[in-house]
Amino acid sequence: MTRIALVLVSLTVAAACSSPPEPSTEAGTQTTVAFLRAVGSSSSEGQDILLGELRDAGFTAGANLEVLGEDPELAYPDPVEAQKVVEGWVDDGVDLIFALSSSGAMVAAEAAPDIPVLFISNDPSATGLVTNEVQPEGNLTGVTFRVPADRTLSIARRALSRLEKVGLVYPSEDPAAQPHAAAVEAAARSLGLKLVTANFTDETDAAQAVDDLVAEGVDAIFISNSPTAIRALEPIQAAADKAGVPTIANTAVATGAIVVLSPDSAELNRQLGLQAARLLSGSAVADVPVEDPREFQLILNAAGARKLSIQIPKAVLREAELVLQ
Repeated sequence: MTRIALVLVSLTVAAACSSPPEPSTEAGTQTTVAFLRAVGSSSSEGQDILLGELRDAGFTAGANLEVLGEDPELAYPDPVEAQKVVEGWVDDGVDLIFALSSSGAMVAAEAAPDIPVLFISNDPSATGLVTNEVQPEGNLTGVTFRVPADRTLSIARRALSRLEKVGLVYPSEDPAAQPHAAAVEAAARSLGLKLVTANFTDETDAAQAVDDLVAEGVDAIFISNSPTAIRALEPIQAAADKAGVPTIANTAVATGAIVVLSPDSAELNRQLGLQAARLLSGSAVADVPVEDPREFQLILNAAGARKLSIQIPKAVLREAELVLQ
């Protein structure tokens, strides 16, 4: 098995490895953080890892750390509702906000301009969250969810029995979808693949977008890496399965996809926790650079492939961290 890793710029590595100042130990000192999600999760594993890094830095939930929005299933996909929630947190004296999507980060930037915000974003530069990722100029920094689209398509071409025309199903109104779509388009062009796109709004019309791509004769469907697409995963996957077309994704929650290349969730949350510890210990946002994922995980769905009469080559299977049998 192999792990795919990105090399971070030396400045980012140096900043991430530096020791943060010690947290305040004054009697009665209470630090408050909050989680703003656009998509809920049934698992708290990543959040537990993040909070574990804070605990190691001296911030312990239930002792000197209060966690708002702690339930991982709690999400605010509606920007208006999210803004009201963030404004309430500001009134409650929140010290740091984890905005786990580009759309959430945009809301938090407007509703809490004086509070440090740590985001997870496909491309914070493309979405306008930051201009300088090495030295963020506002109250936003965090980690990206950048996944090399060319690597994803290259693996998919070797894993699938045929891949000449790729369909991309994406929600054009979701800010996270835009940079991902651009990356997929550039990657397809560089690899000599034909790309066809189909837009959708939400869960109600996602299946129709898949049907439109199937009618175009695509060999596989690339699912957009965005909160809206994640919320619509069920109808997207069901429509693709019905048509007998394999899917490709850049997020591990797309369990029905045949090929998934995704940032390692545990490591991504560890990075976010280390950044939070630095900010809560007194570092300025400008001194906490945006970080790309350090590790990636390749997941291949061999069982799903067999249902589509696709035999993934053994050489490709050996590259995966996880093979679903």
